[in-house]
Amino acid sequence: MPKTFILSDDSINSYGFRLDMERLELDRFKDNPVMFYNHTDLVGRWKNIRIKENVLMAEPDFMSSSAEELSVKISKRVEEGFLKGASLGLKVLSVTKDGDNPPVVVAKVMECSICDIPSNQNSIVLFDESGNKLKGDLFELATKGLKELKTKKENMKLSAKSASTLSIDEGADANAIDVAIEGIHQKNISLTAELKAVKEKEMKTLLDGKSVTADQRKSFEKLASVDFKLAVDSVKALPNKKTLAGTEKEMASLEAEREAWTFDDWRKNDIPALLAIKKADPDRYAKIQLKTKK
Repeated sequence: MPKTFILSDDSINSYGFRLDMERLELDRFKDNPVMFYNHTDLVGRWKNIRIKENVLMAEPDFMSSSAEELSVKISKRVEEGFLKGASLGLKVLSVTKDGDNPPVVVAKVMECSICDIPSNQNSIVLFDESGNKLKGDLFELATKGLKELKTKKENMKLSAKSASTLSIDEGADANAIDVAIEGIHQKNISLTAELKAVKEKEMKTLLDGKSVTADQRKSFEKLASVDFKLAVDSVKALPNKKTLAGTEKEMASLEAEREAWTFDDWRKNDIPALLAIKKADPDRYAKIQLKTKK
């Protein structure tokens, strides 16, 4: 039976903050539950990922192929009890400070590793906005910033303009500032989603009215996600899709034009149609033969 690992909990780690386990984002991790050794080498995946009583737990599933020498080695060390530690790879989404209490971090789990350090709370790596692992000075700067958050926020003073923008008093404490900023952040997320939906609807309407293939449609939709204005201008330049009424009108106009054709006009412009008329409607063909240029 596989051993259960405690991947994390809400205790204070060595960097001076604790994770908000109720808002810990696990969707990406569950979709791709990679398991590394010391955040470097892939050795397997995590199974049965769950949170129970503010404790994140899972079971390791090691790669067992004979070609996976490191995975087999680490699996044996875990089975024999020599390796017990787990280490999360996190992307920090927000930080909240409440008085003298340690900062509370809302984070997204990017990966989790088997590690040599048995205290999972004290072993983490951080990722930036682009999903790149922070290393060296960048990692130290990020964790130092979390450690110093208390001092910096307690000394924070808002200008009248900043307080007005956040809709709070100038003398508001750090927690009130955090709440106001989080509110603006959430509103920005909502507005961004609404704008995306409006753009997607506008692009769909434009494409529905144009003569485009399925592949062309996908290309324009992809372009719209990168440069919406360029995509709109490009689609507007395409020919409009012909409606049934438009096609019928065009056919009627063409028939009216052909009524005035002479026999020579038919022979010059549409011999296959002339031969079809000869076979299907001999009387009409005879009338066409009598038409000559005046």
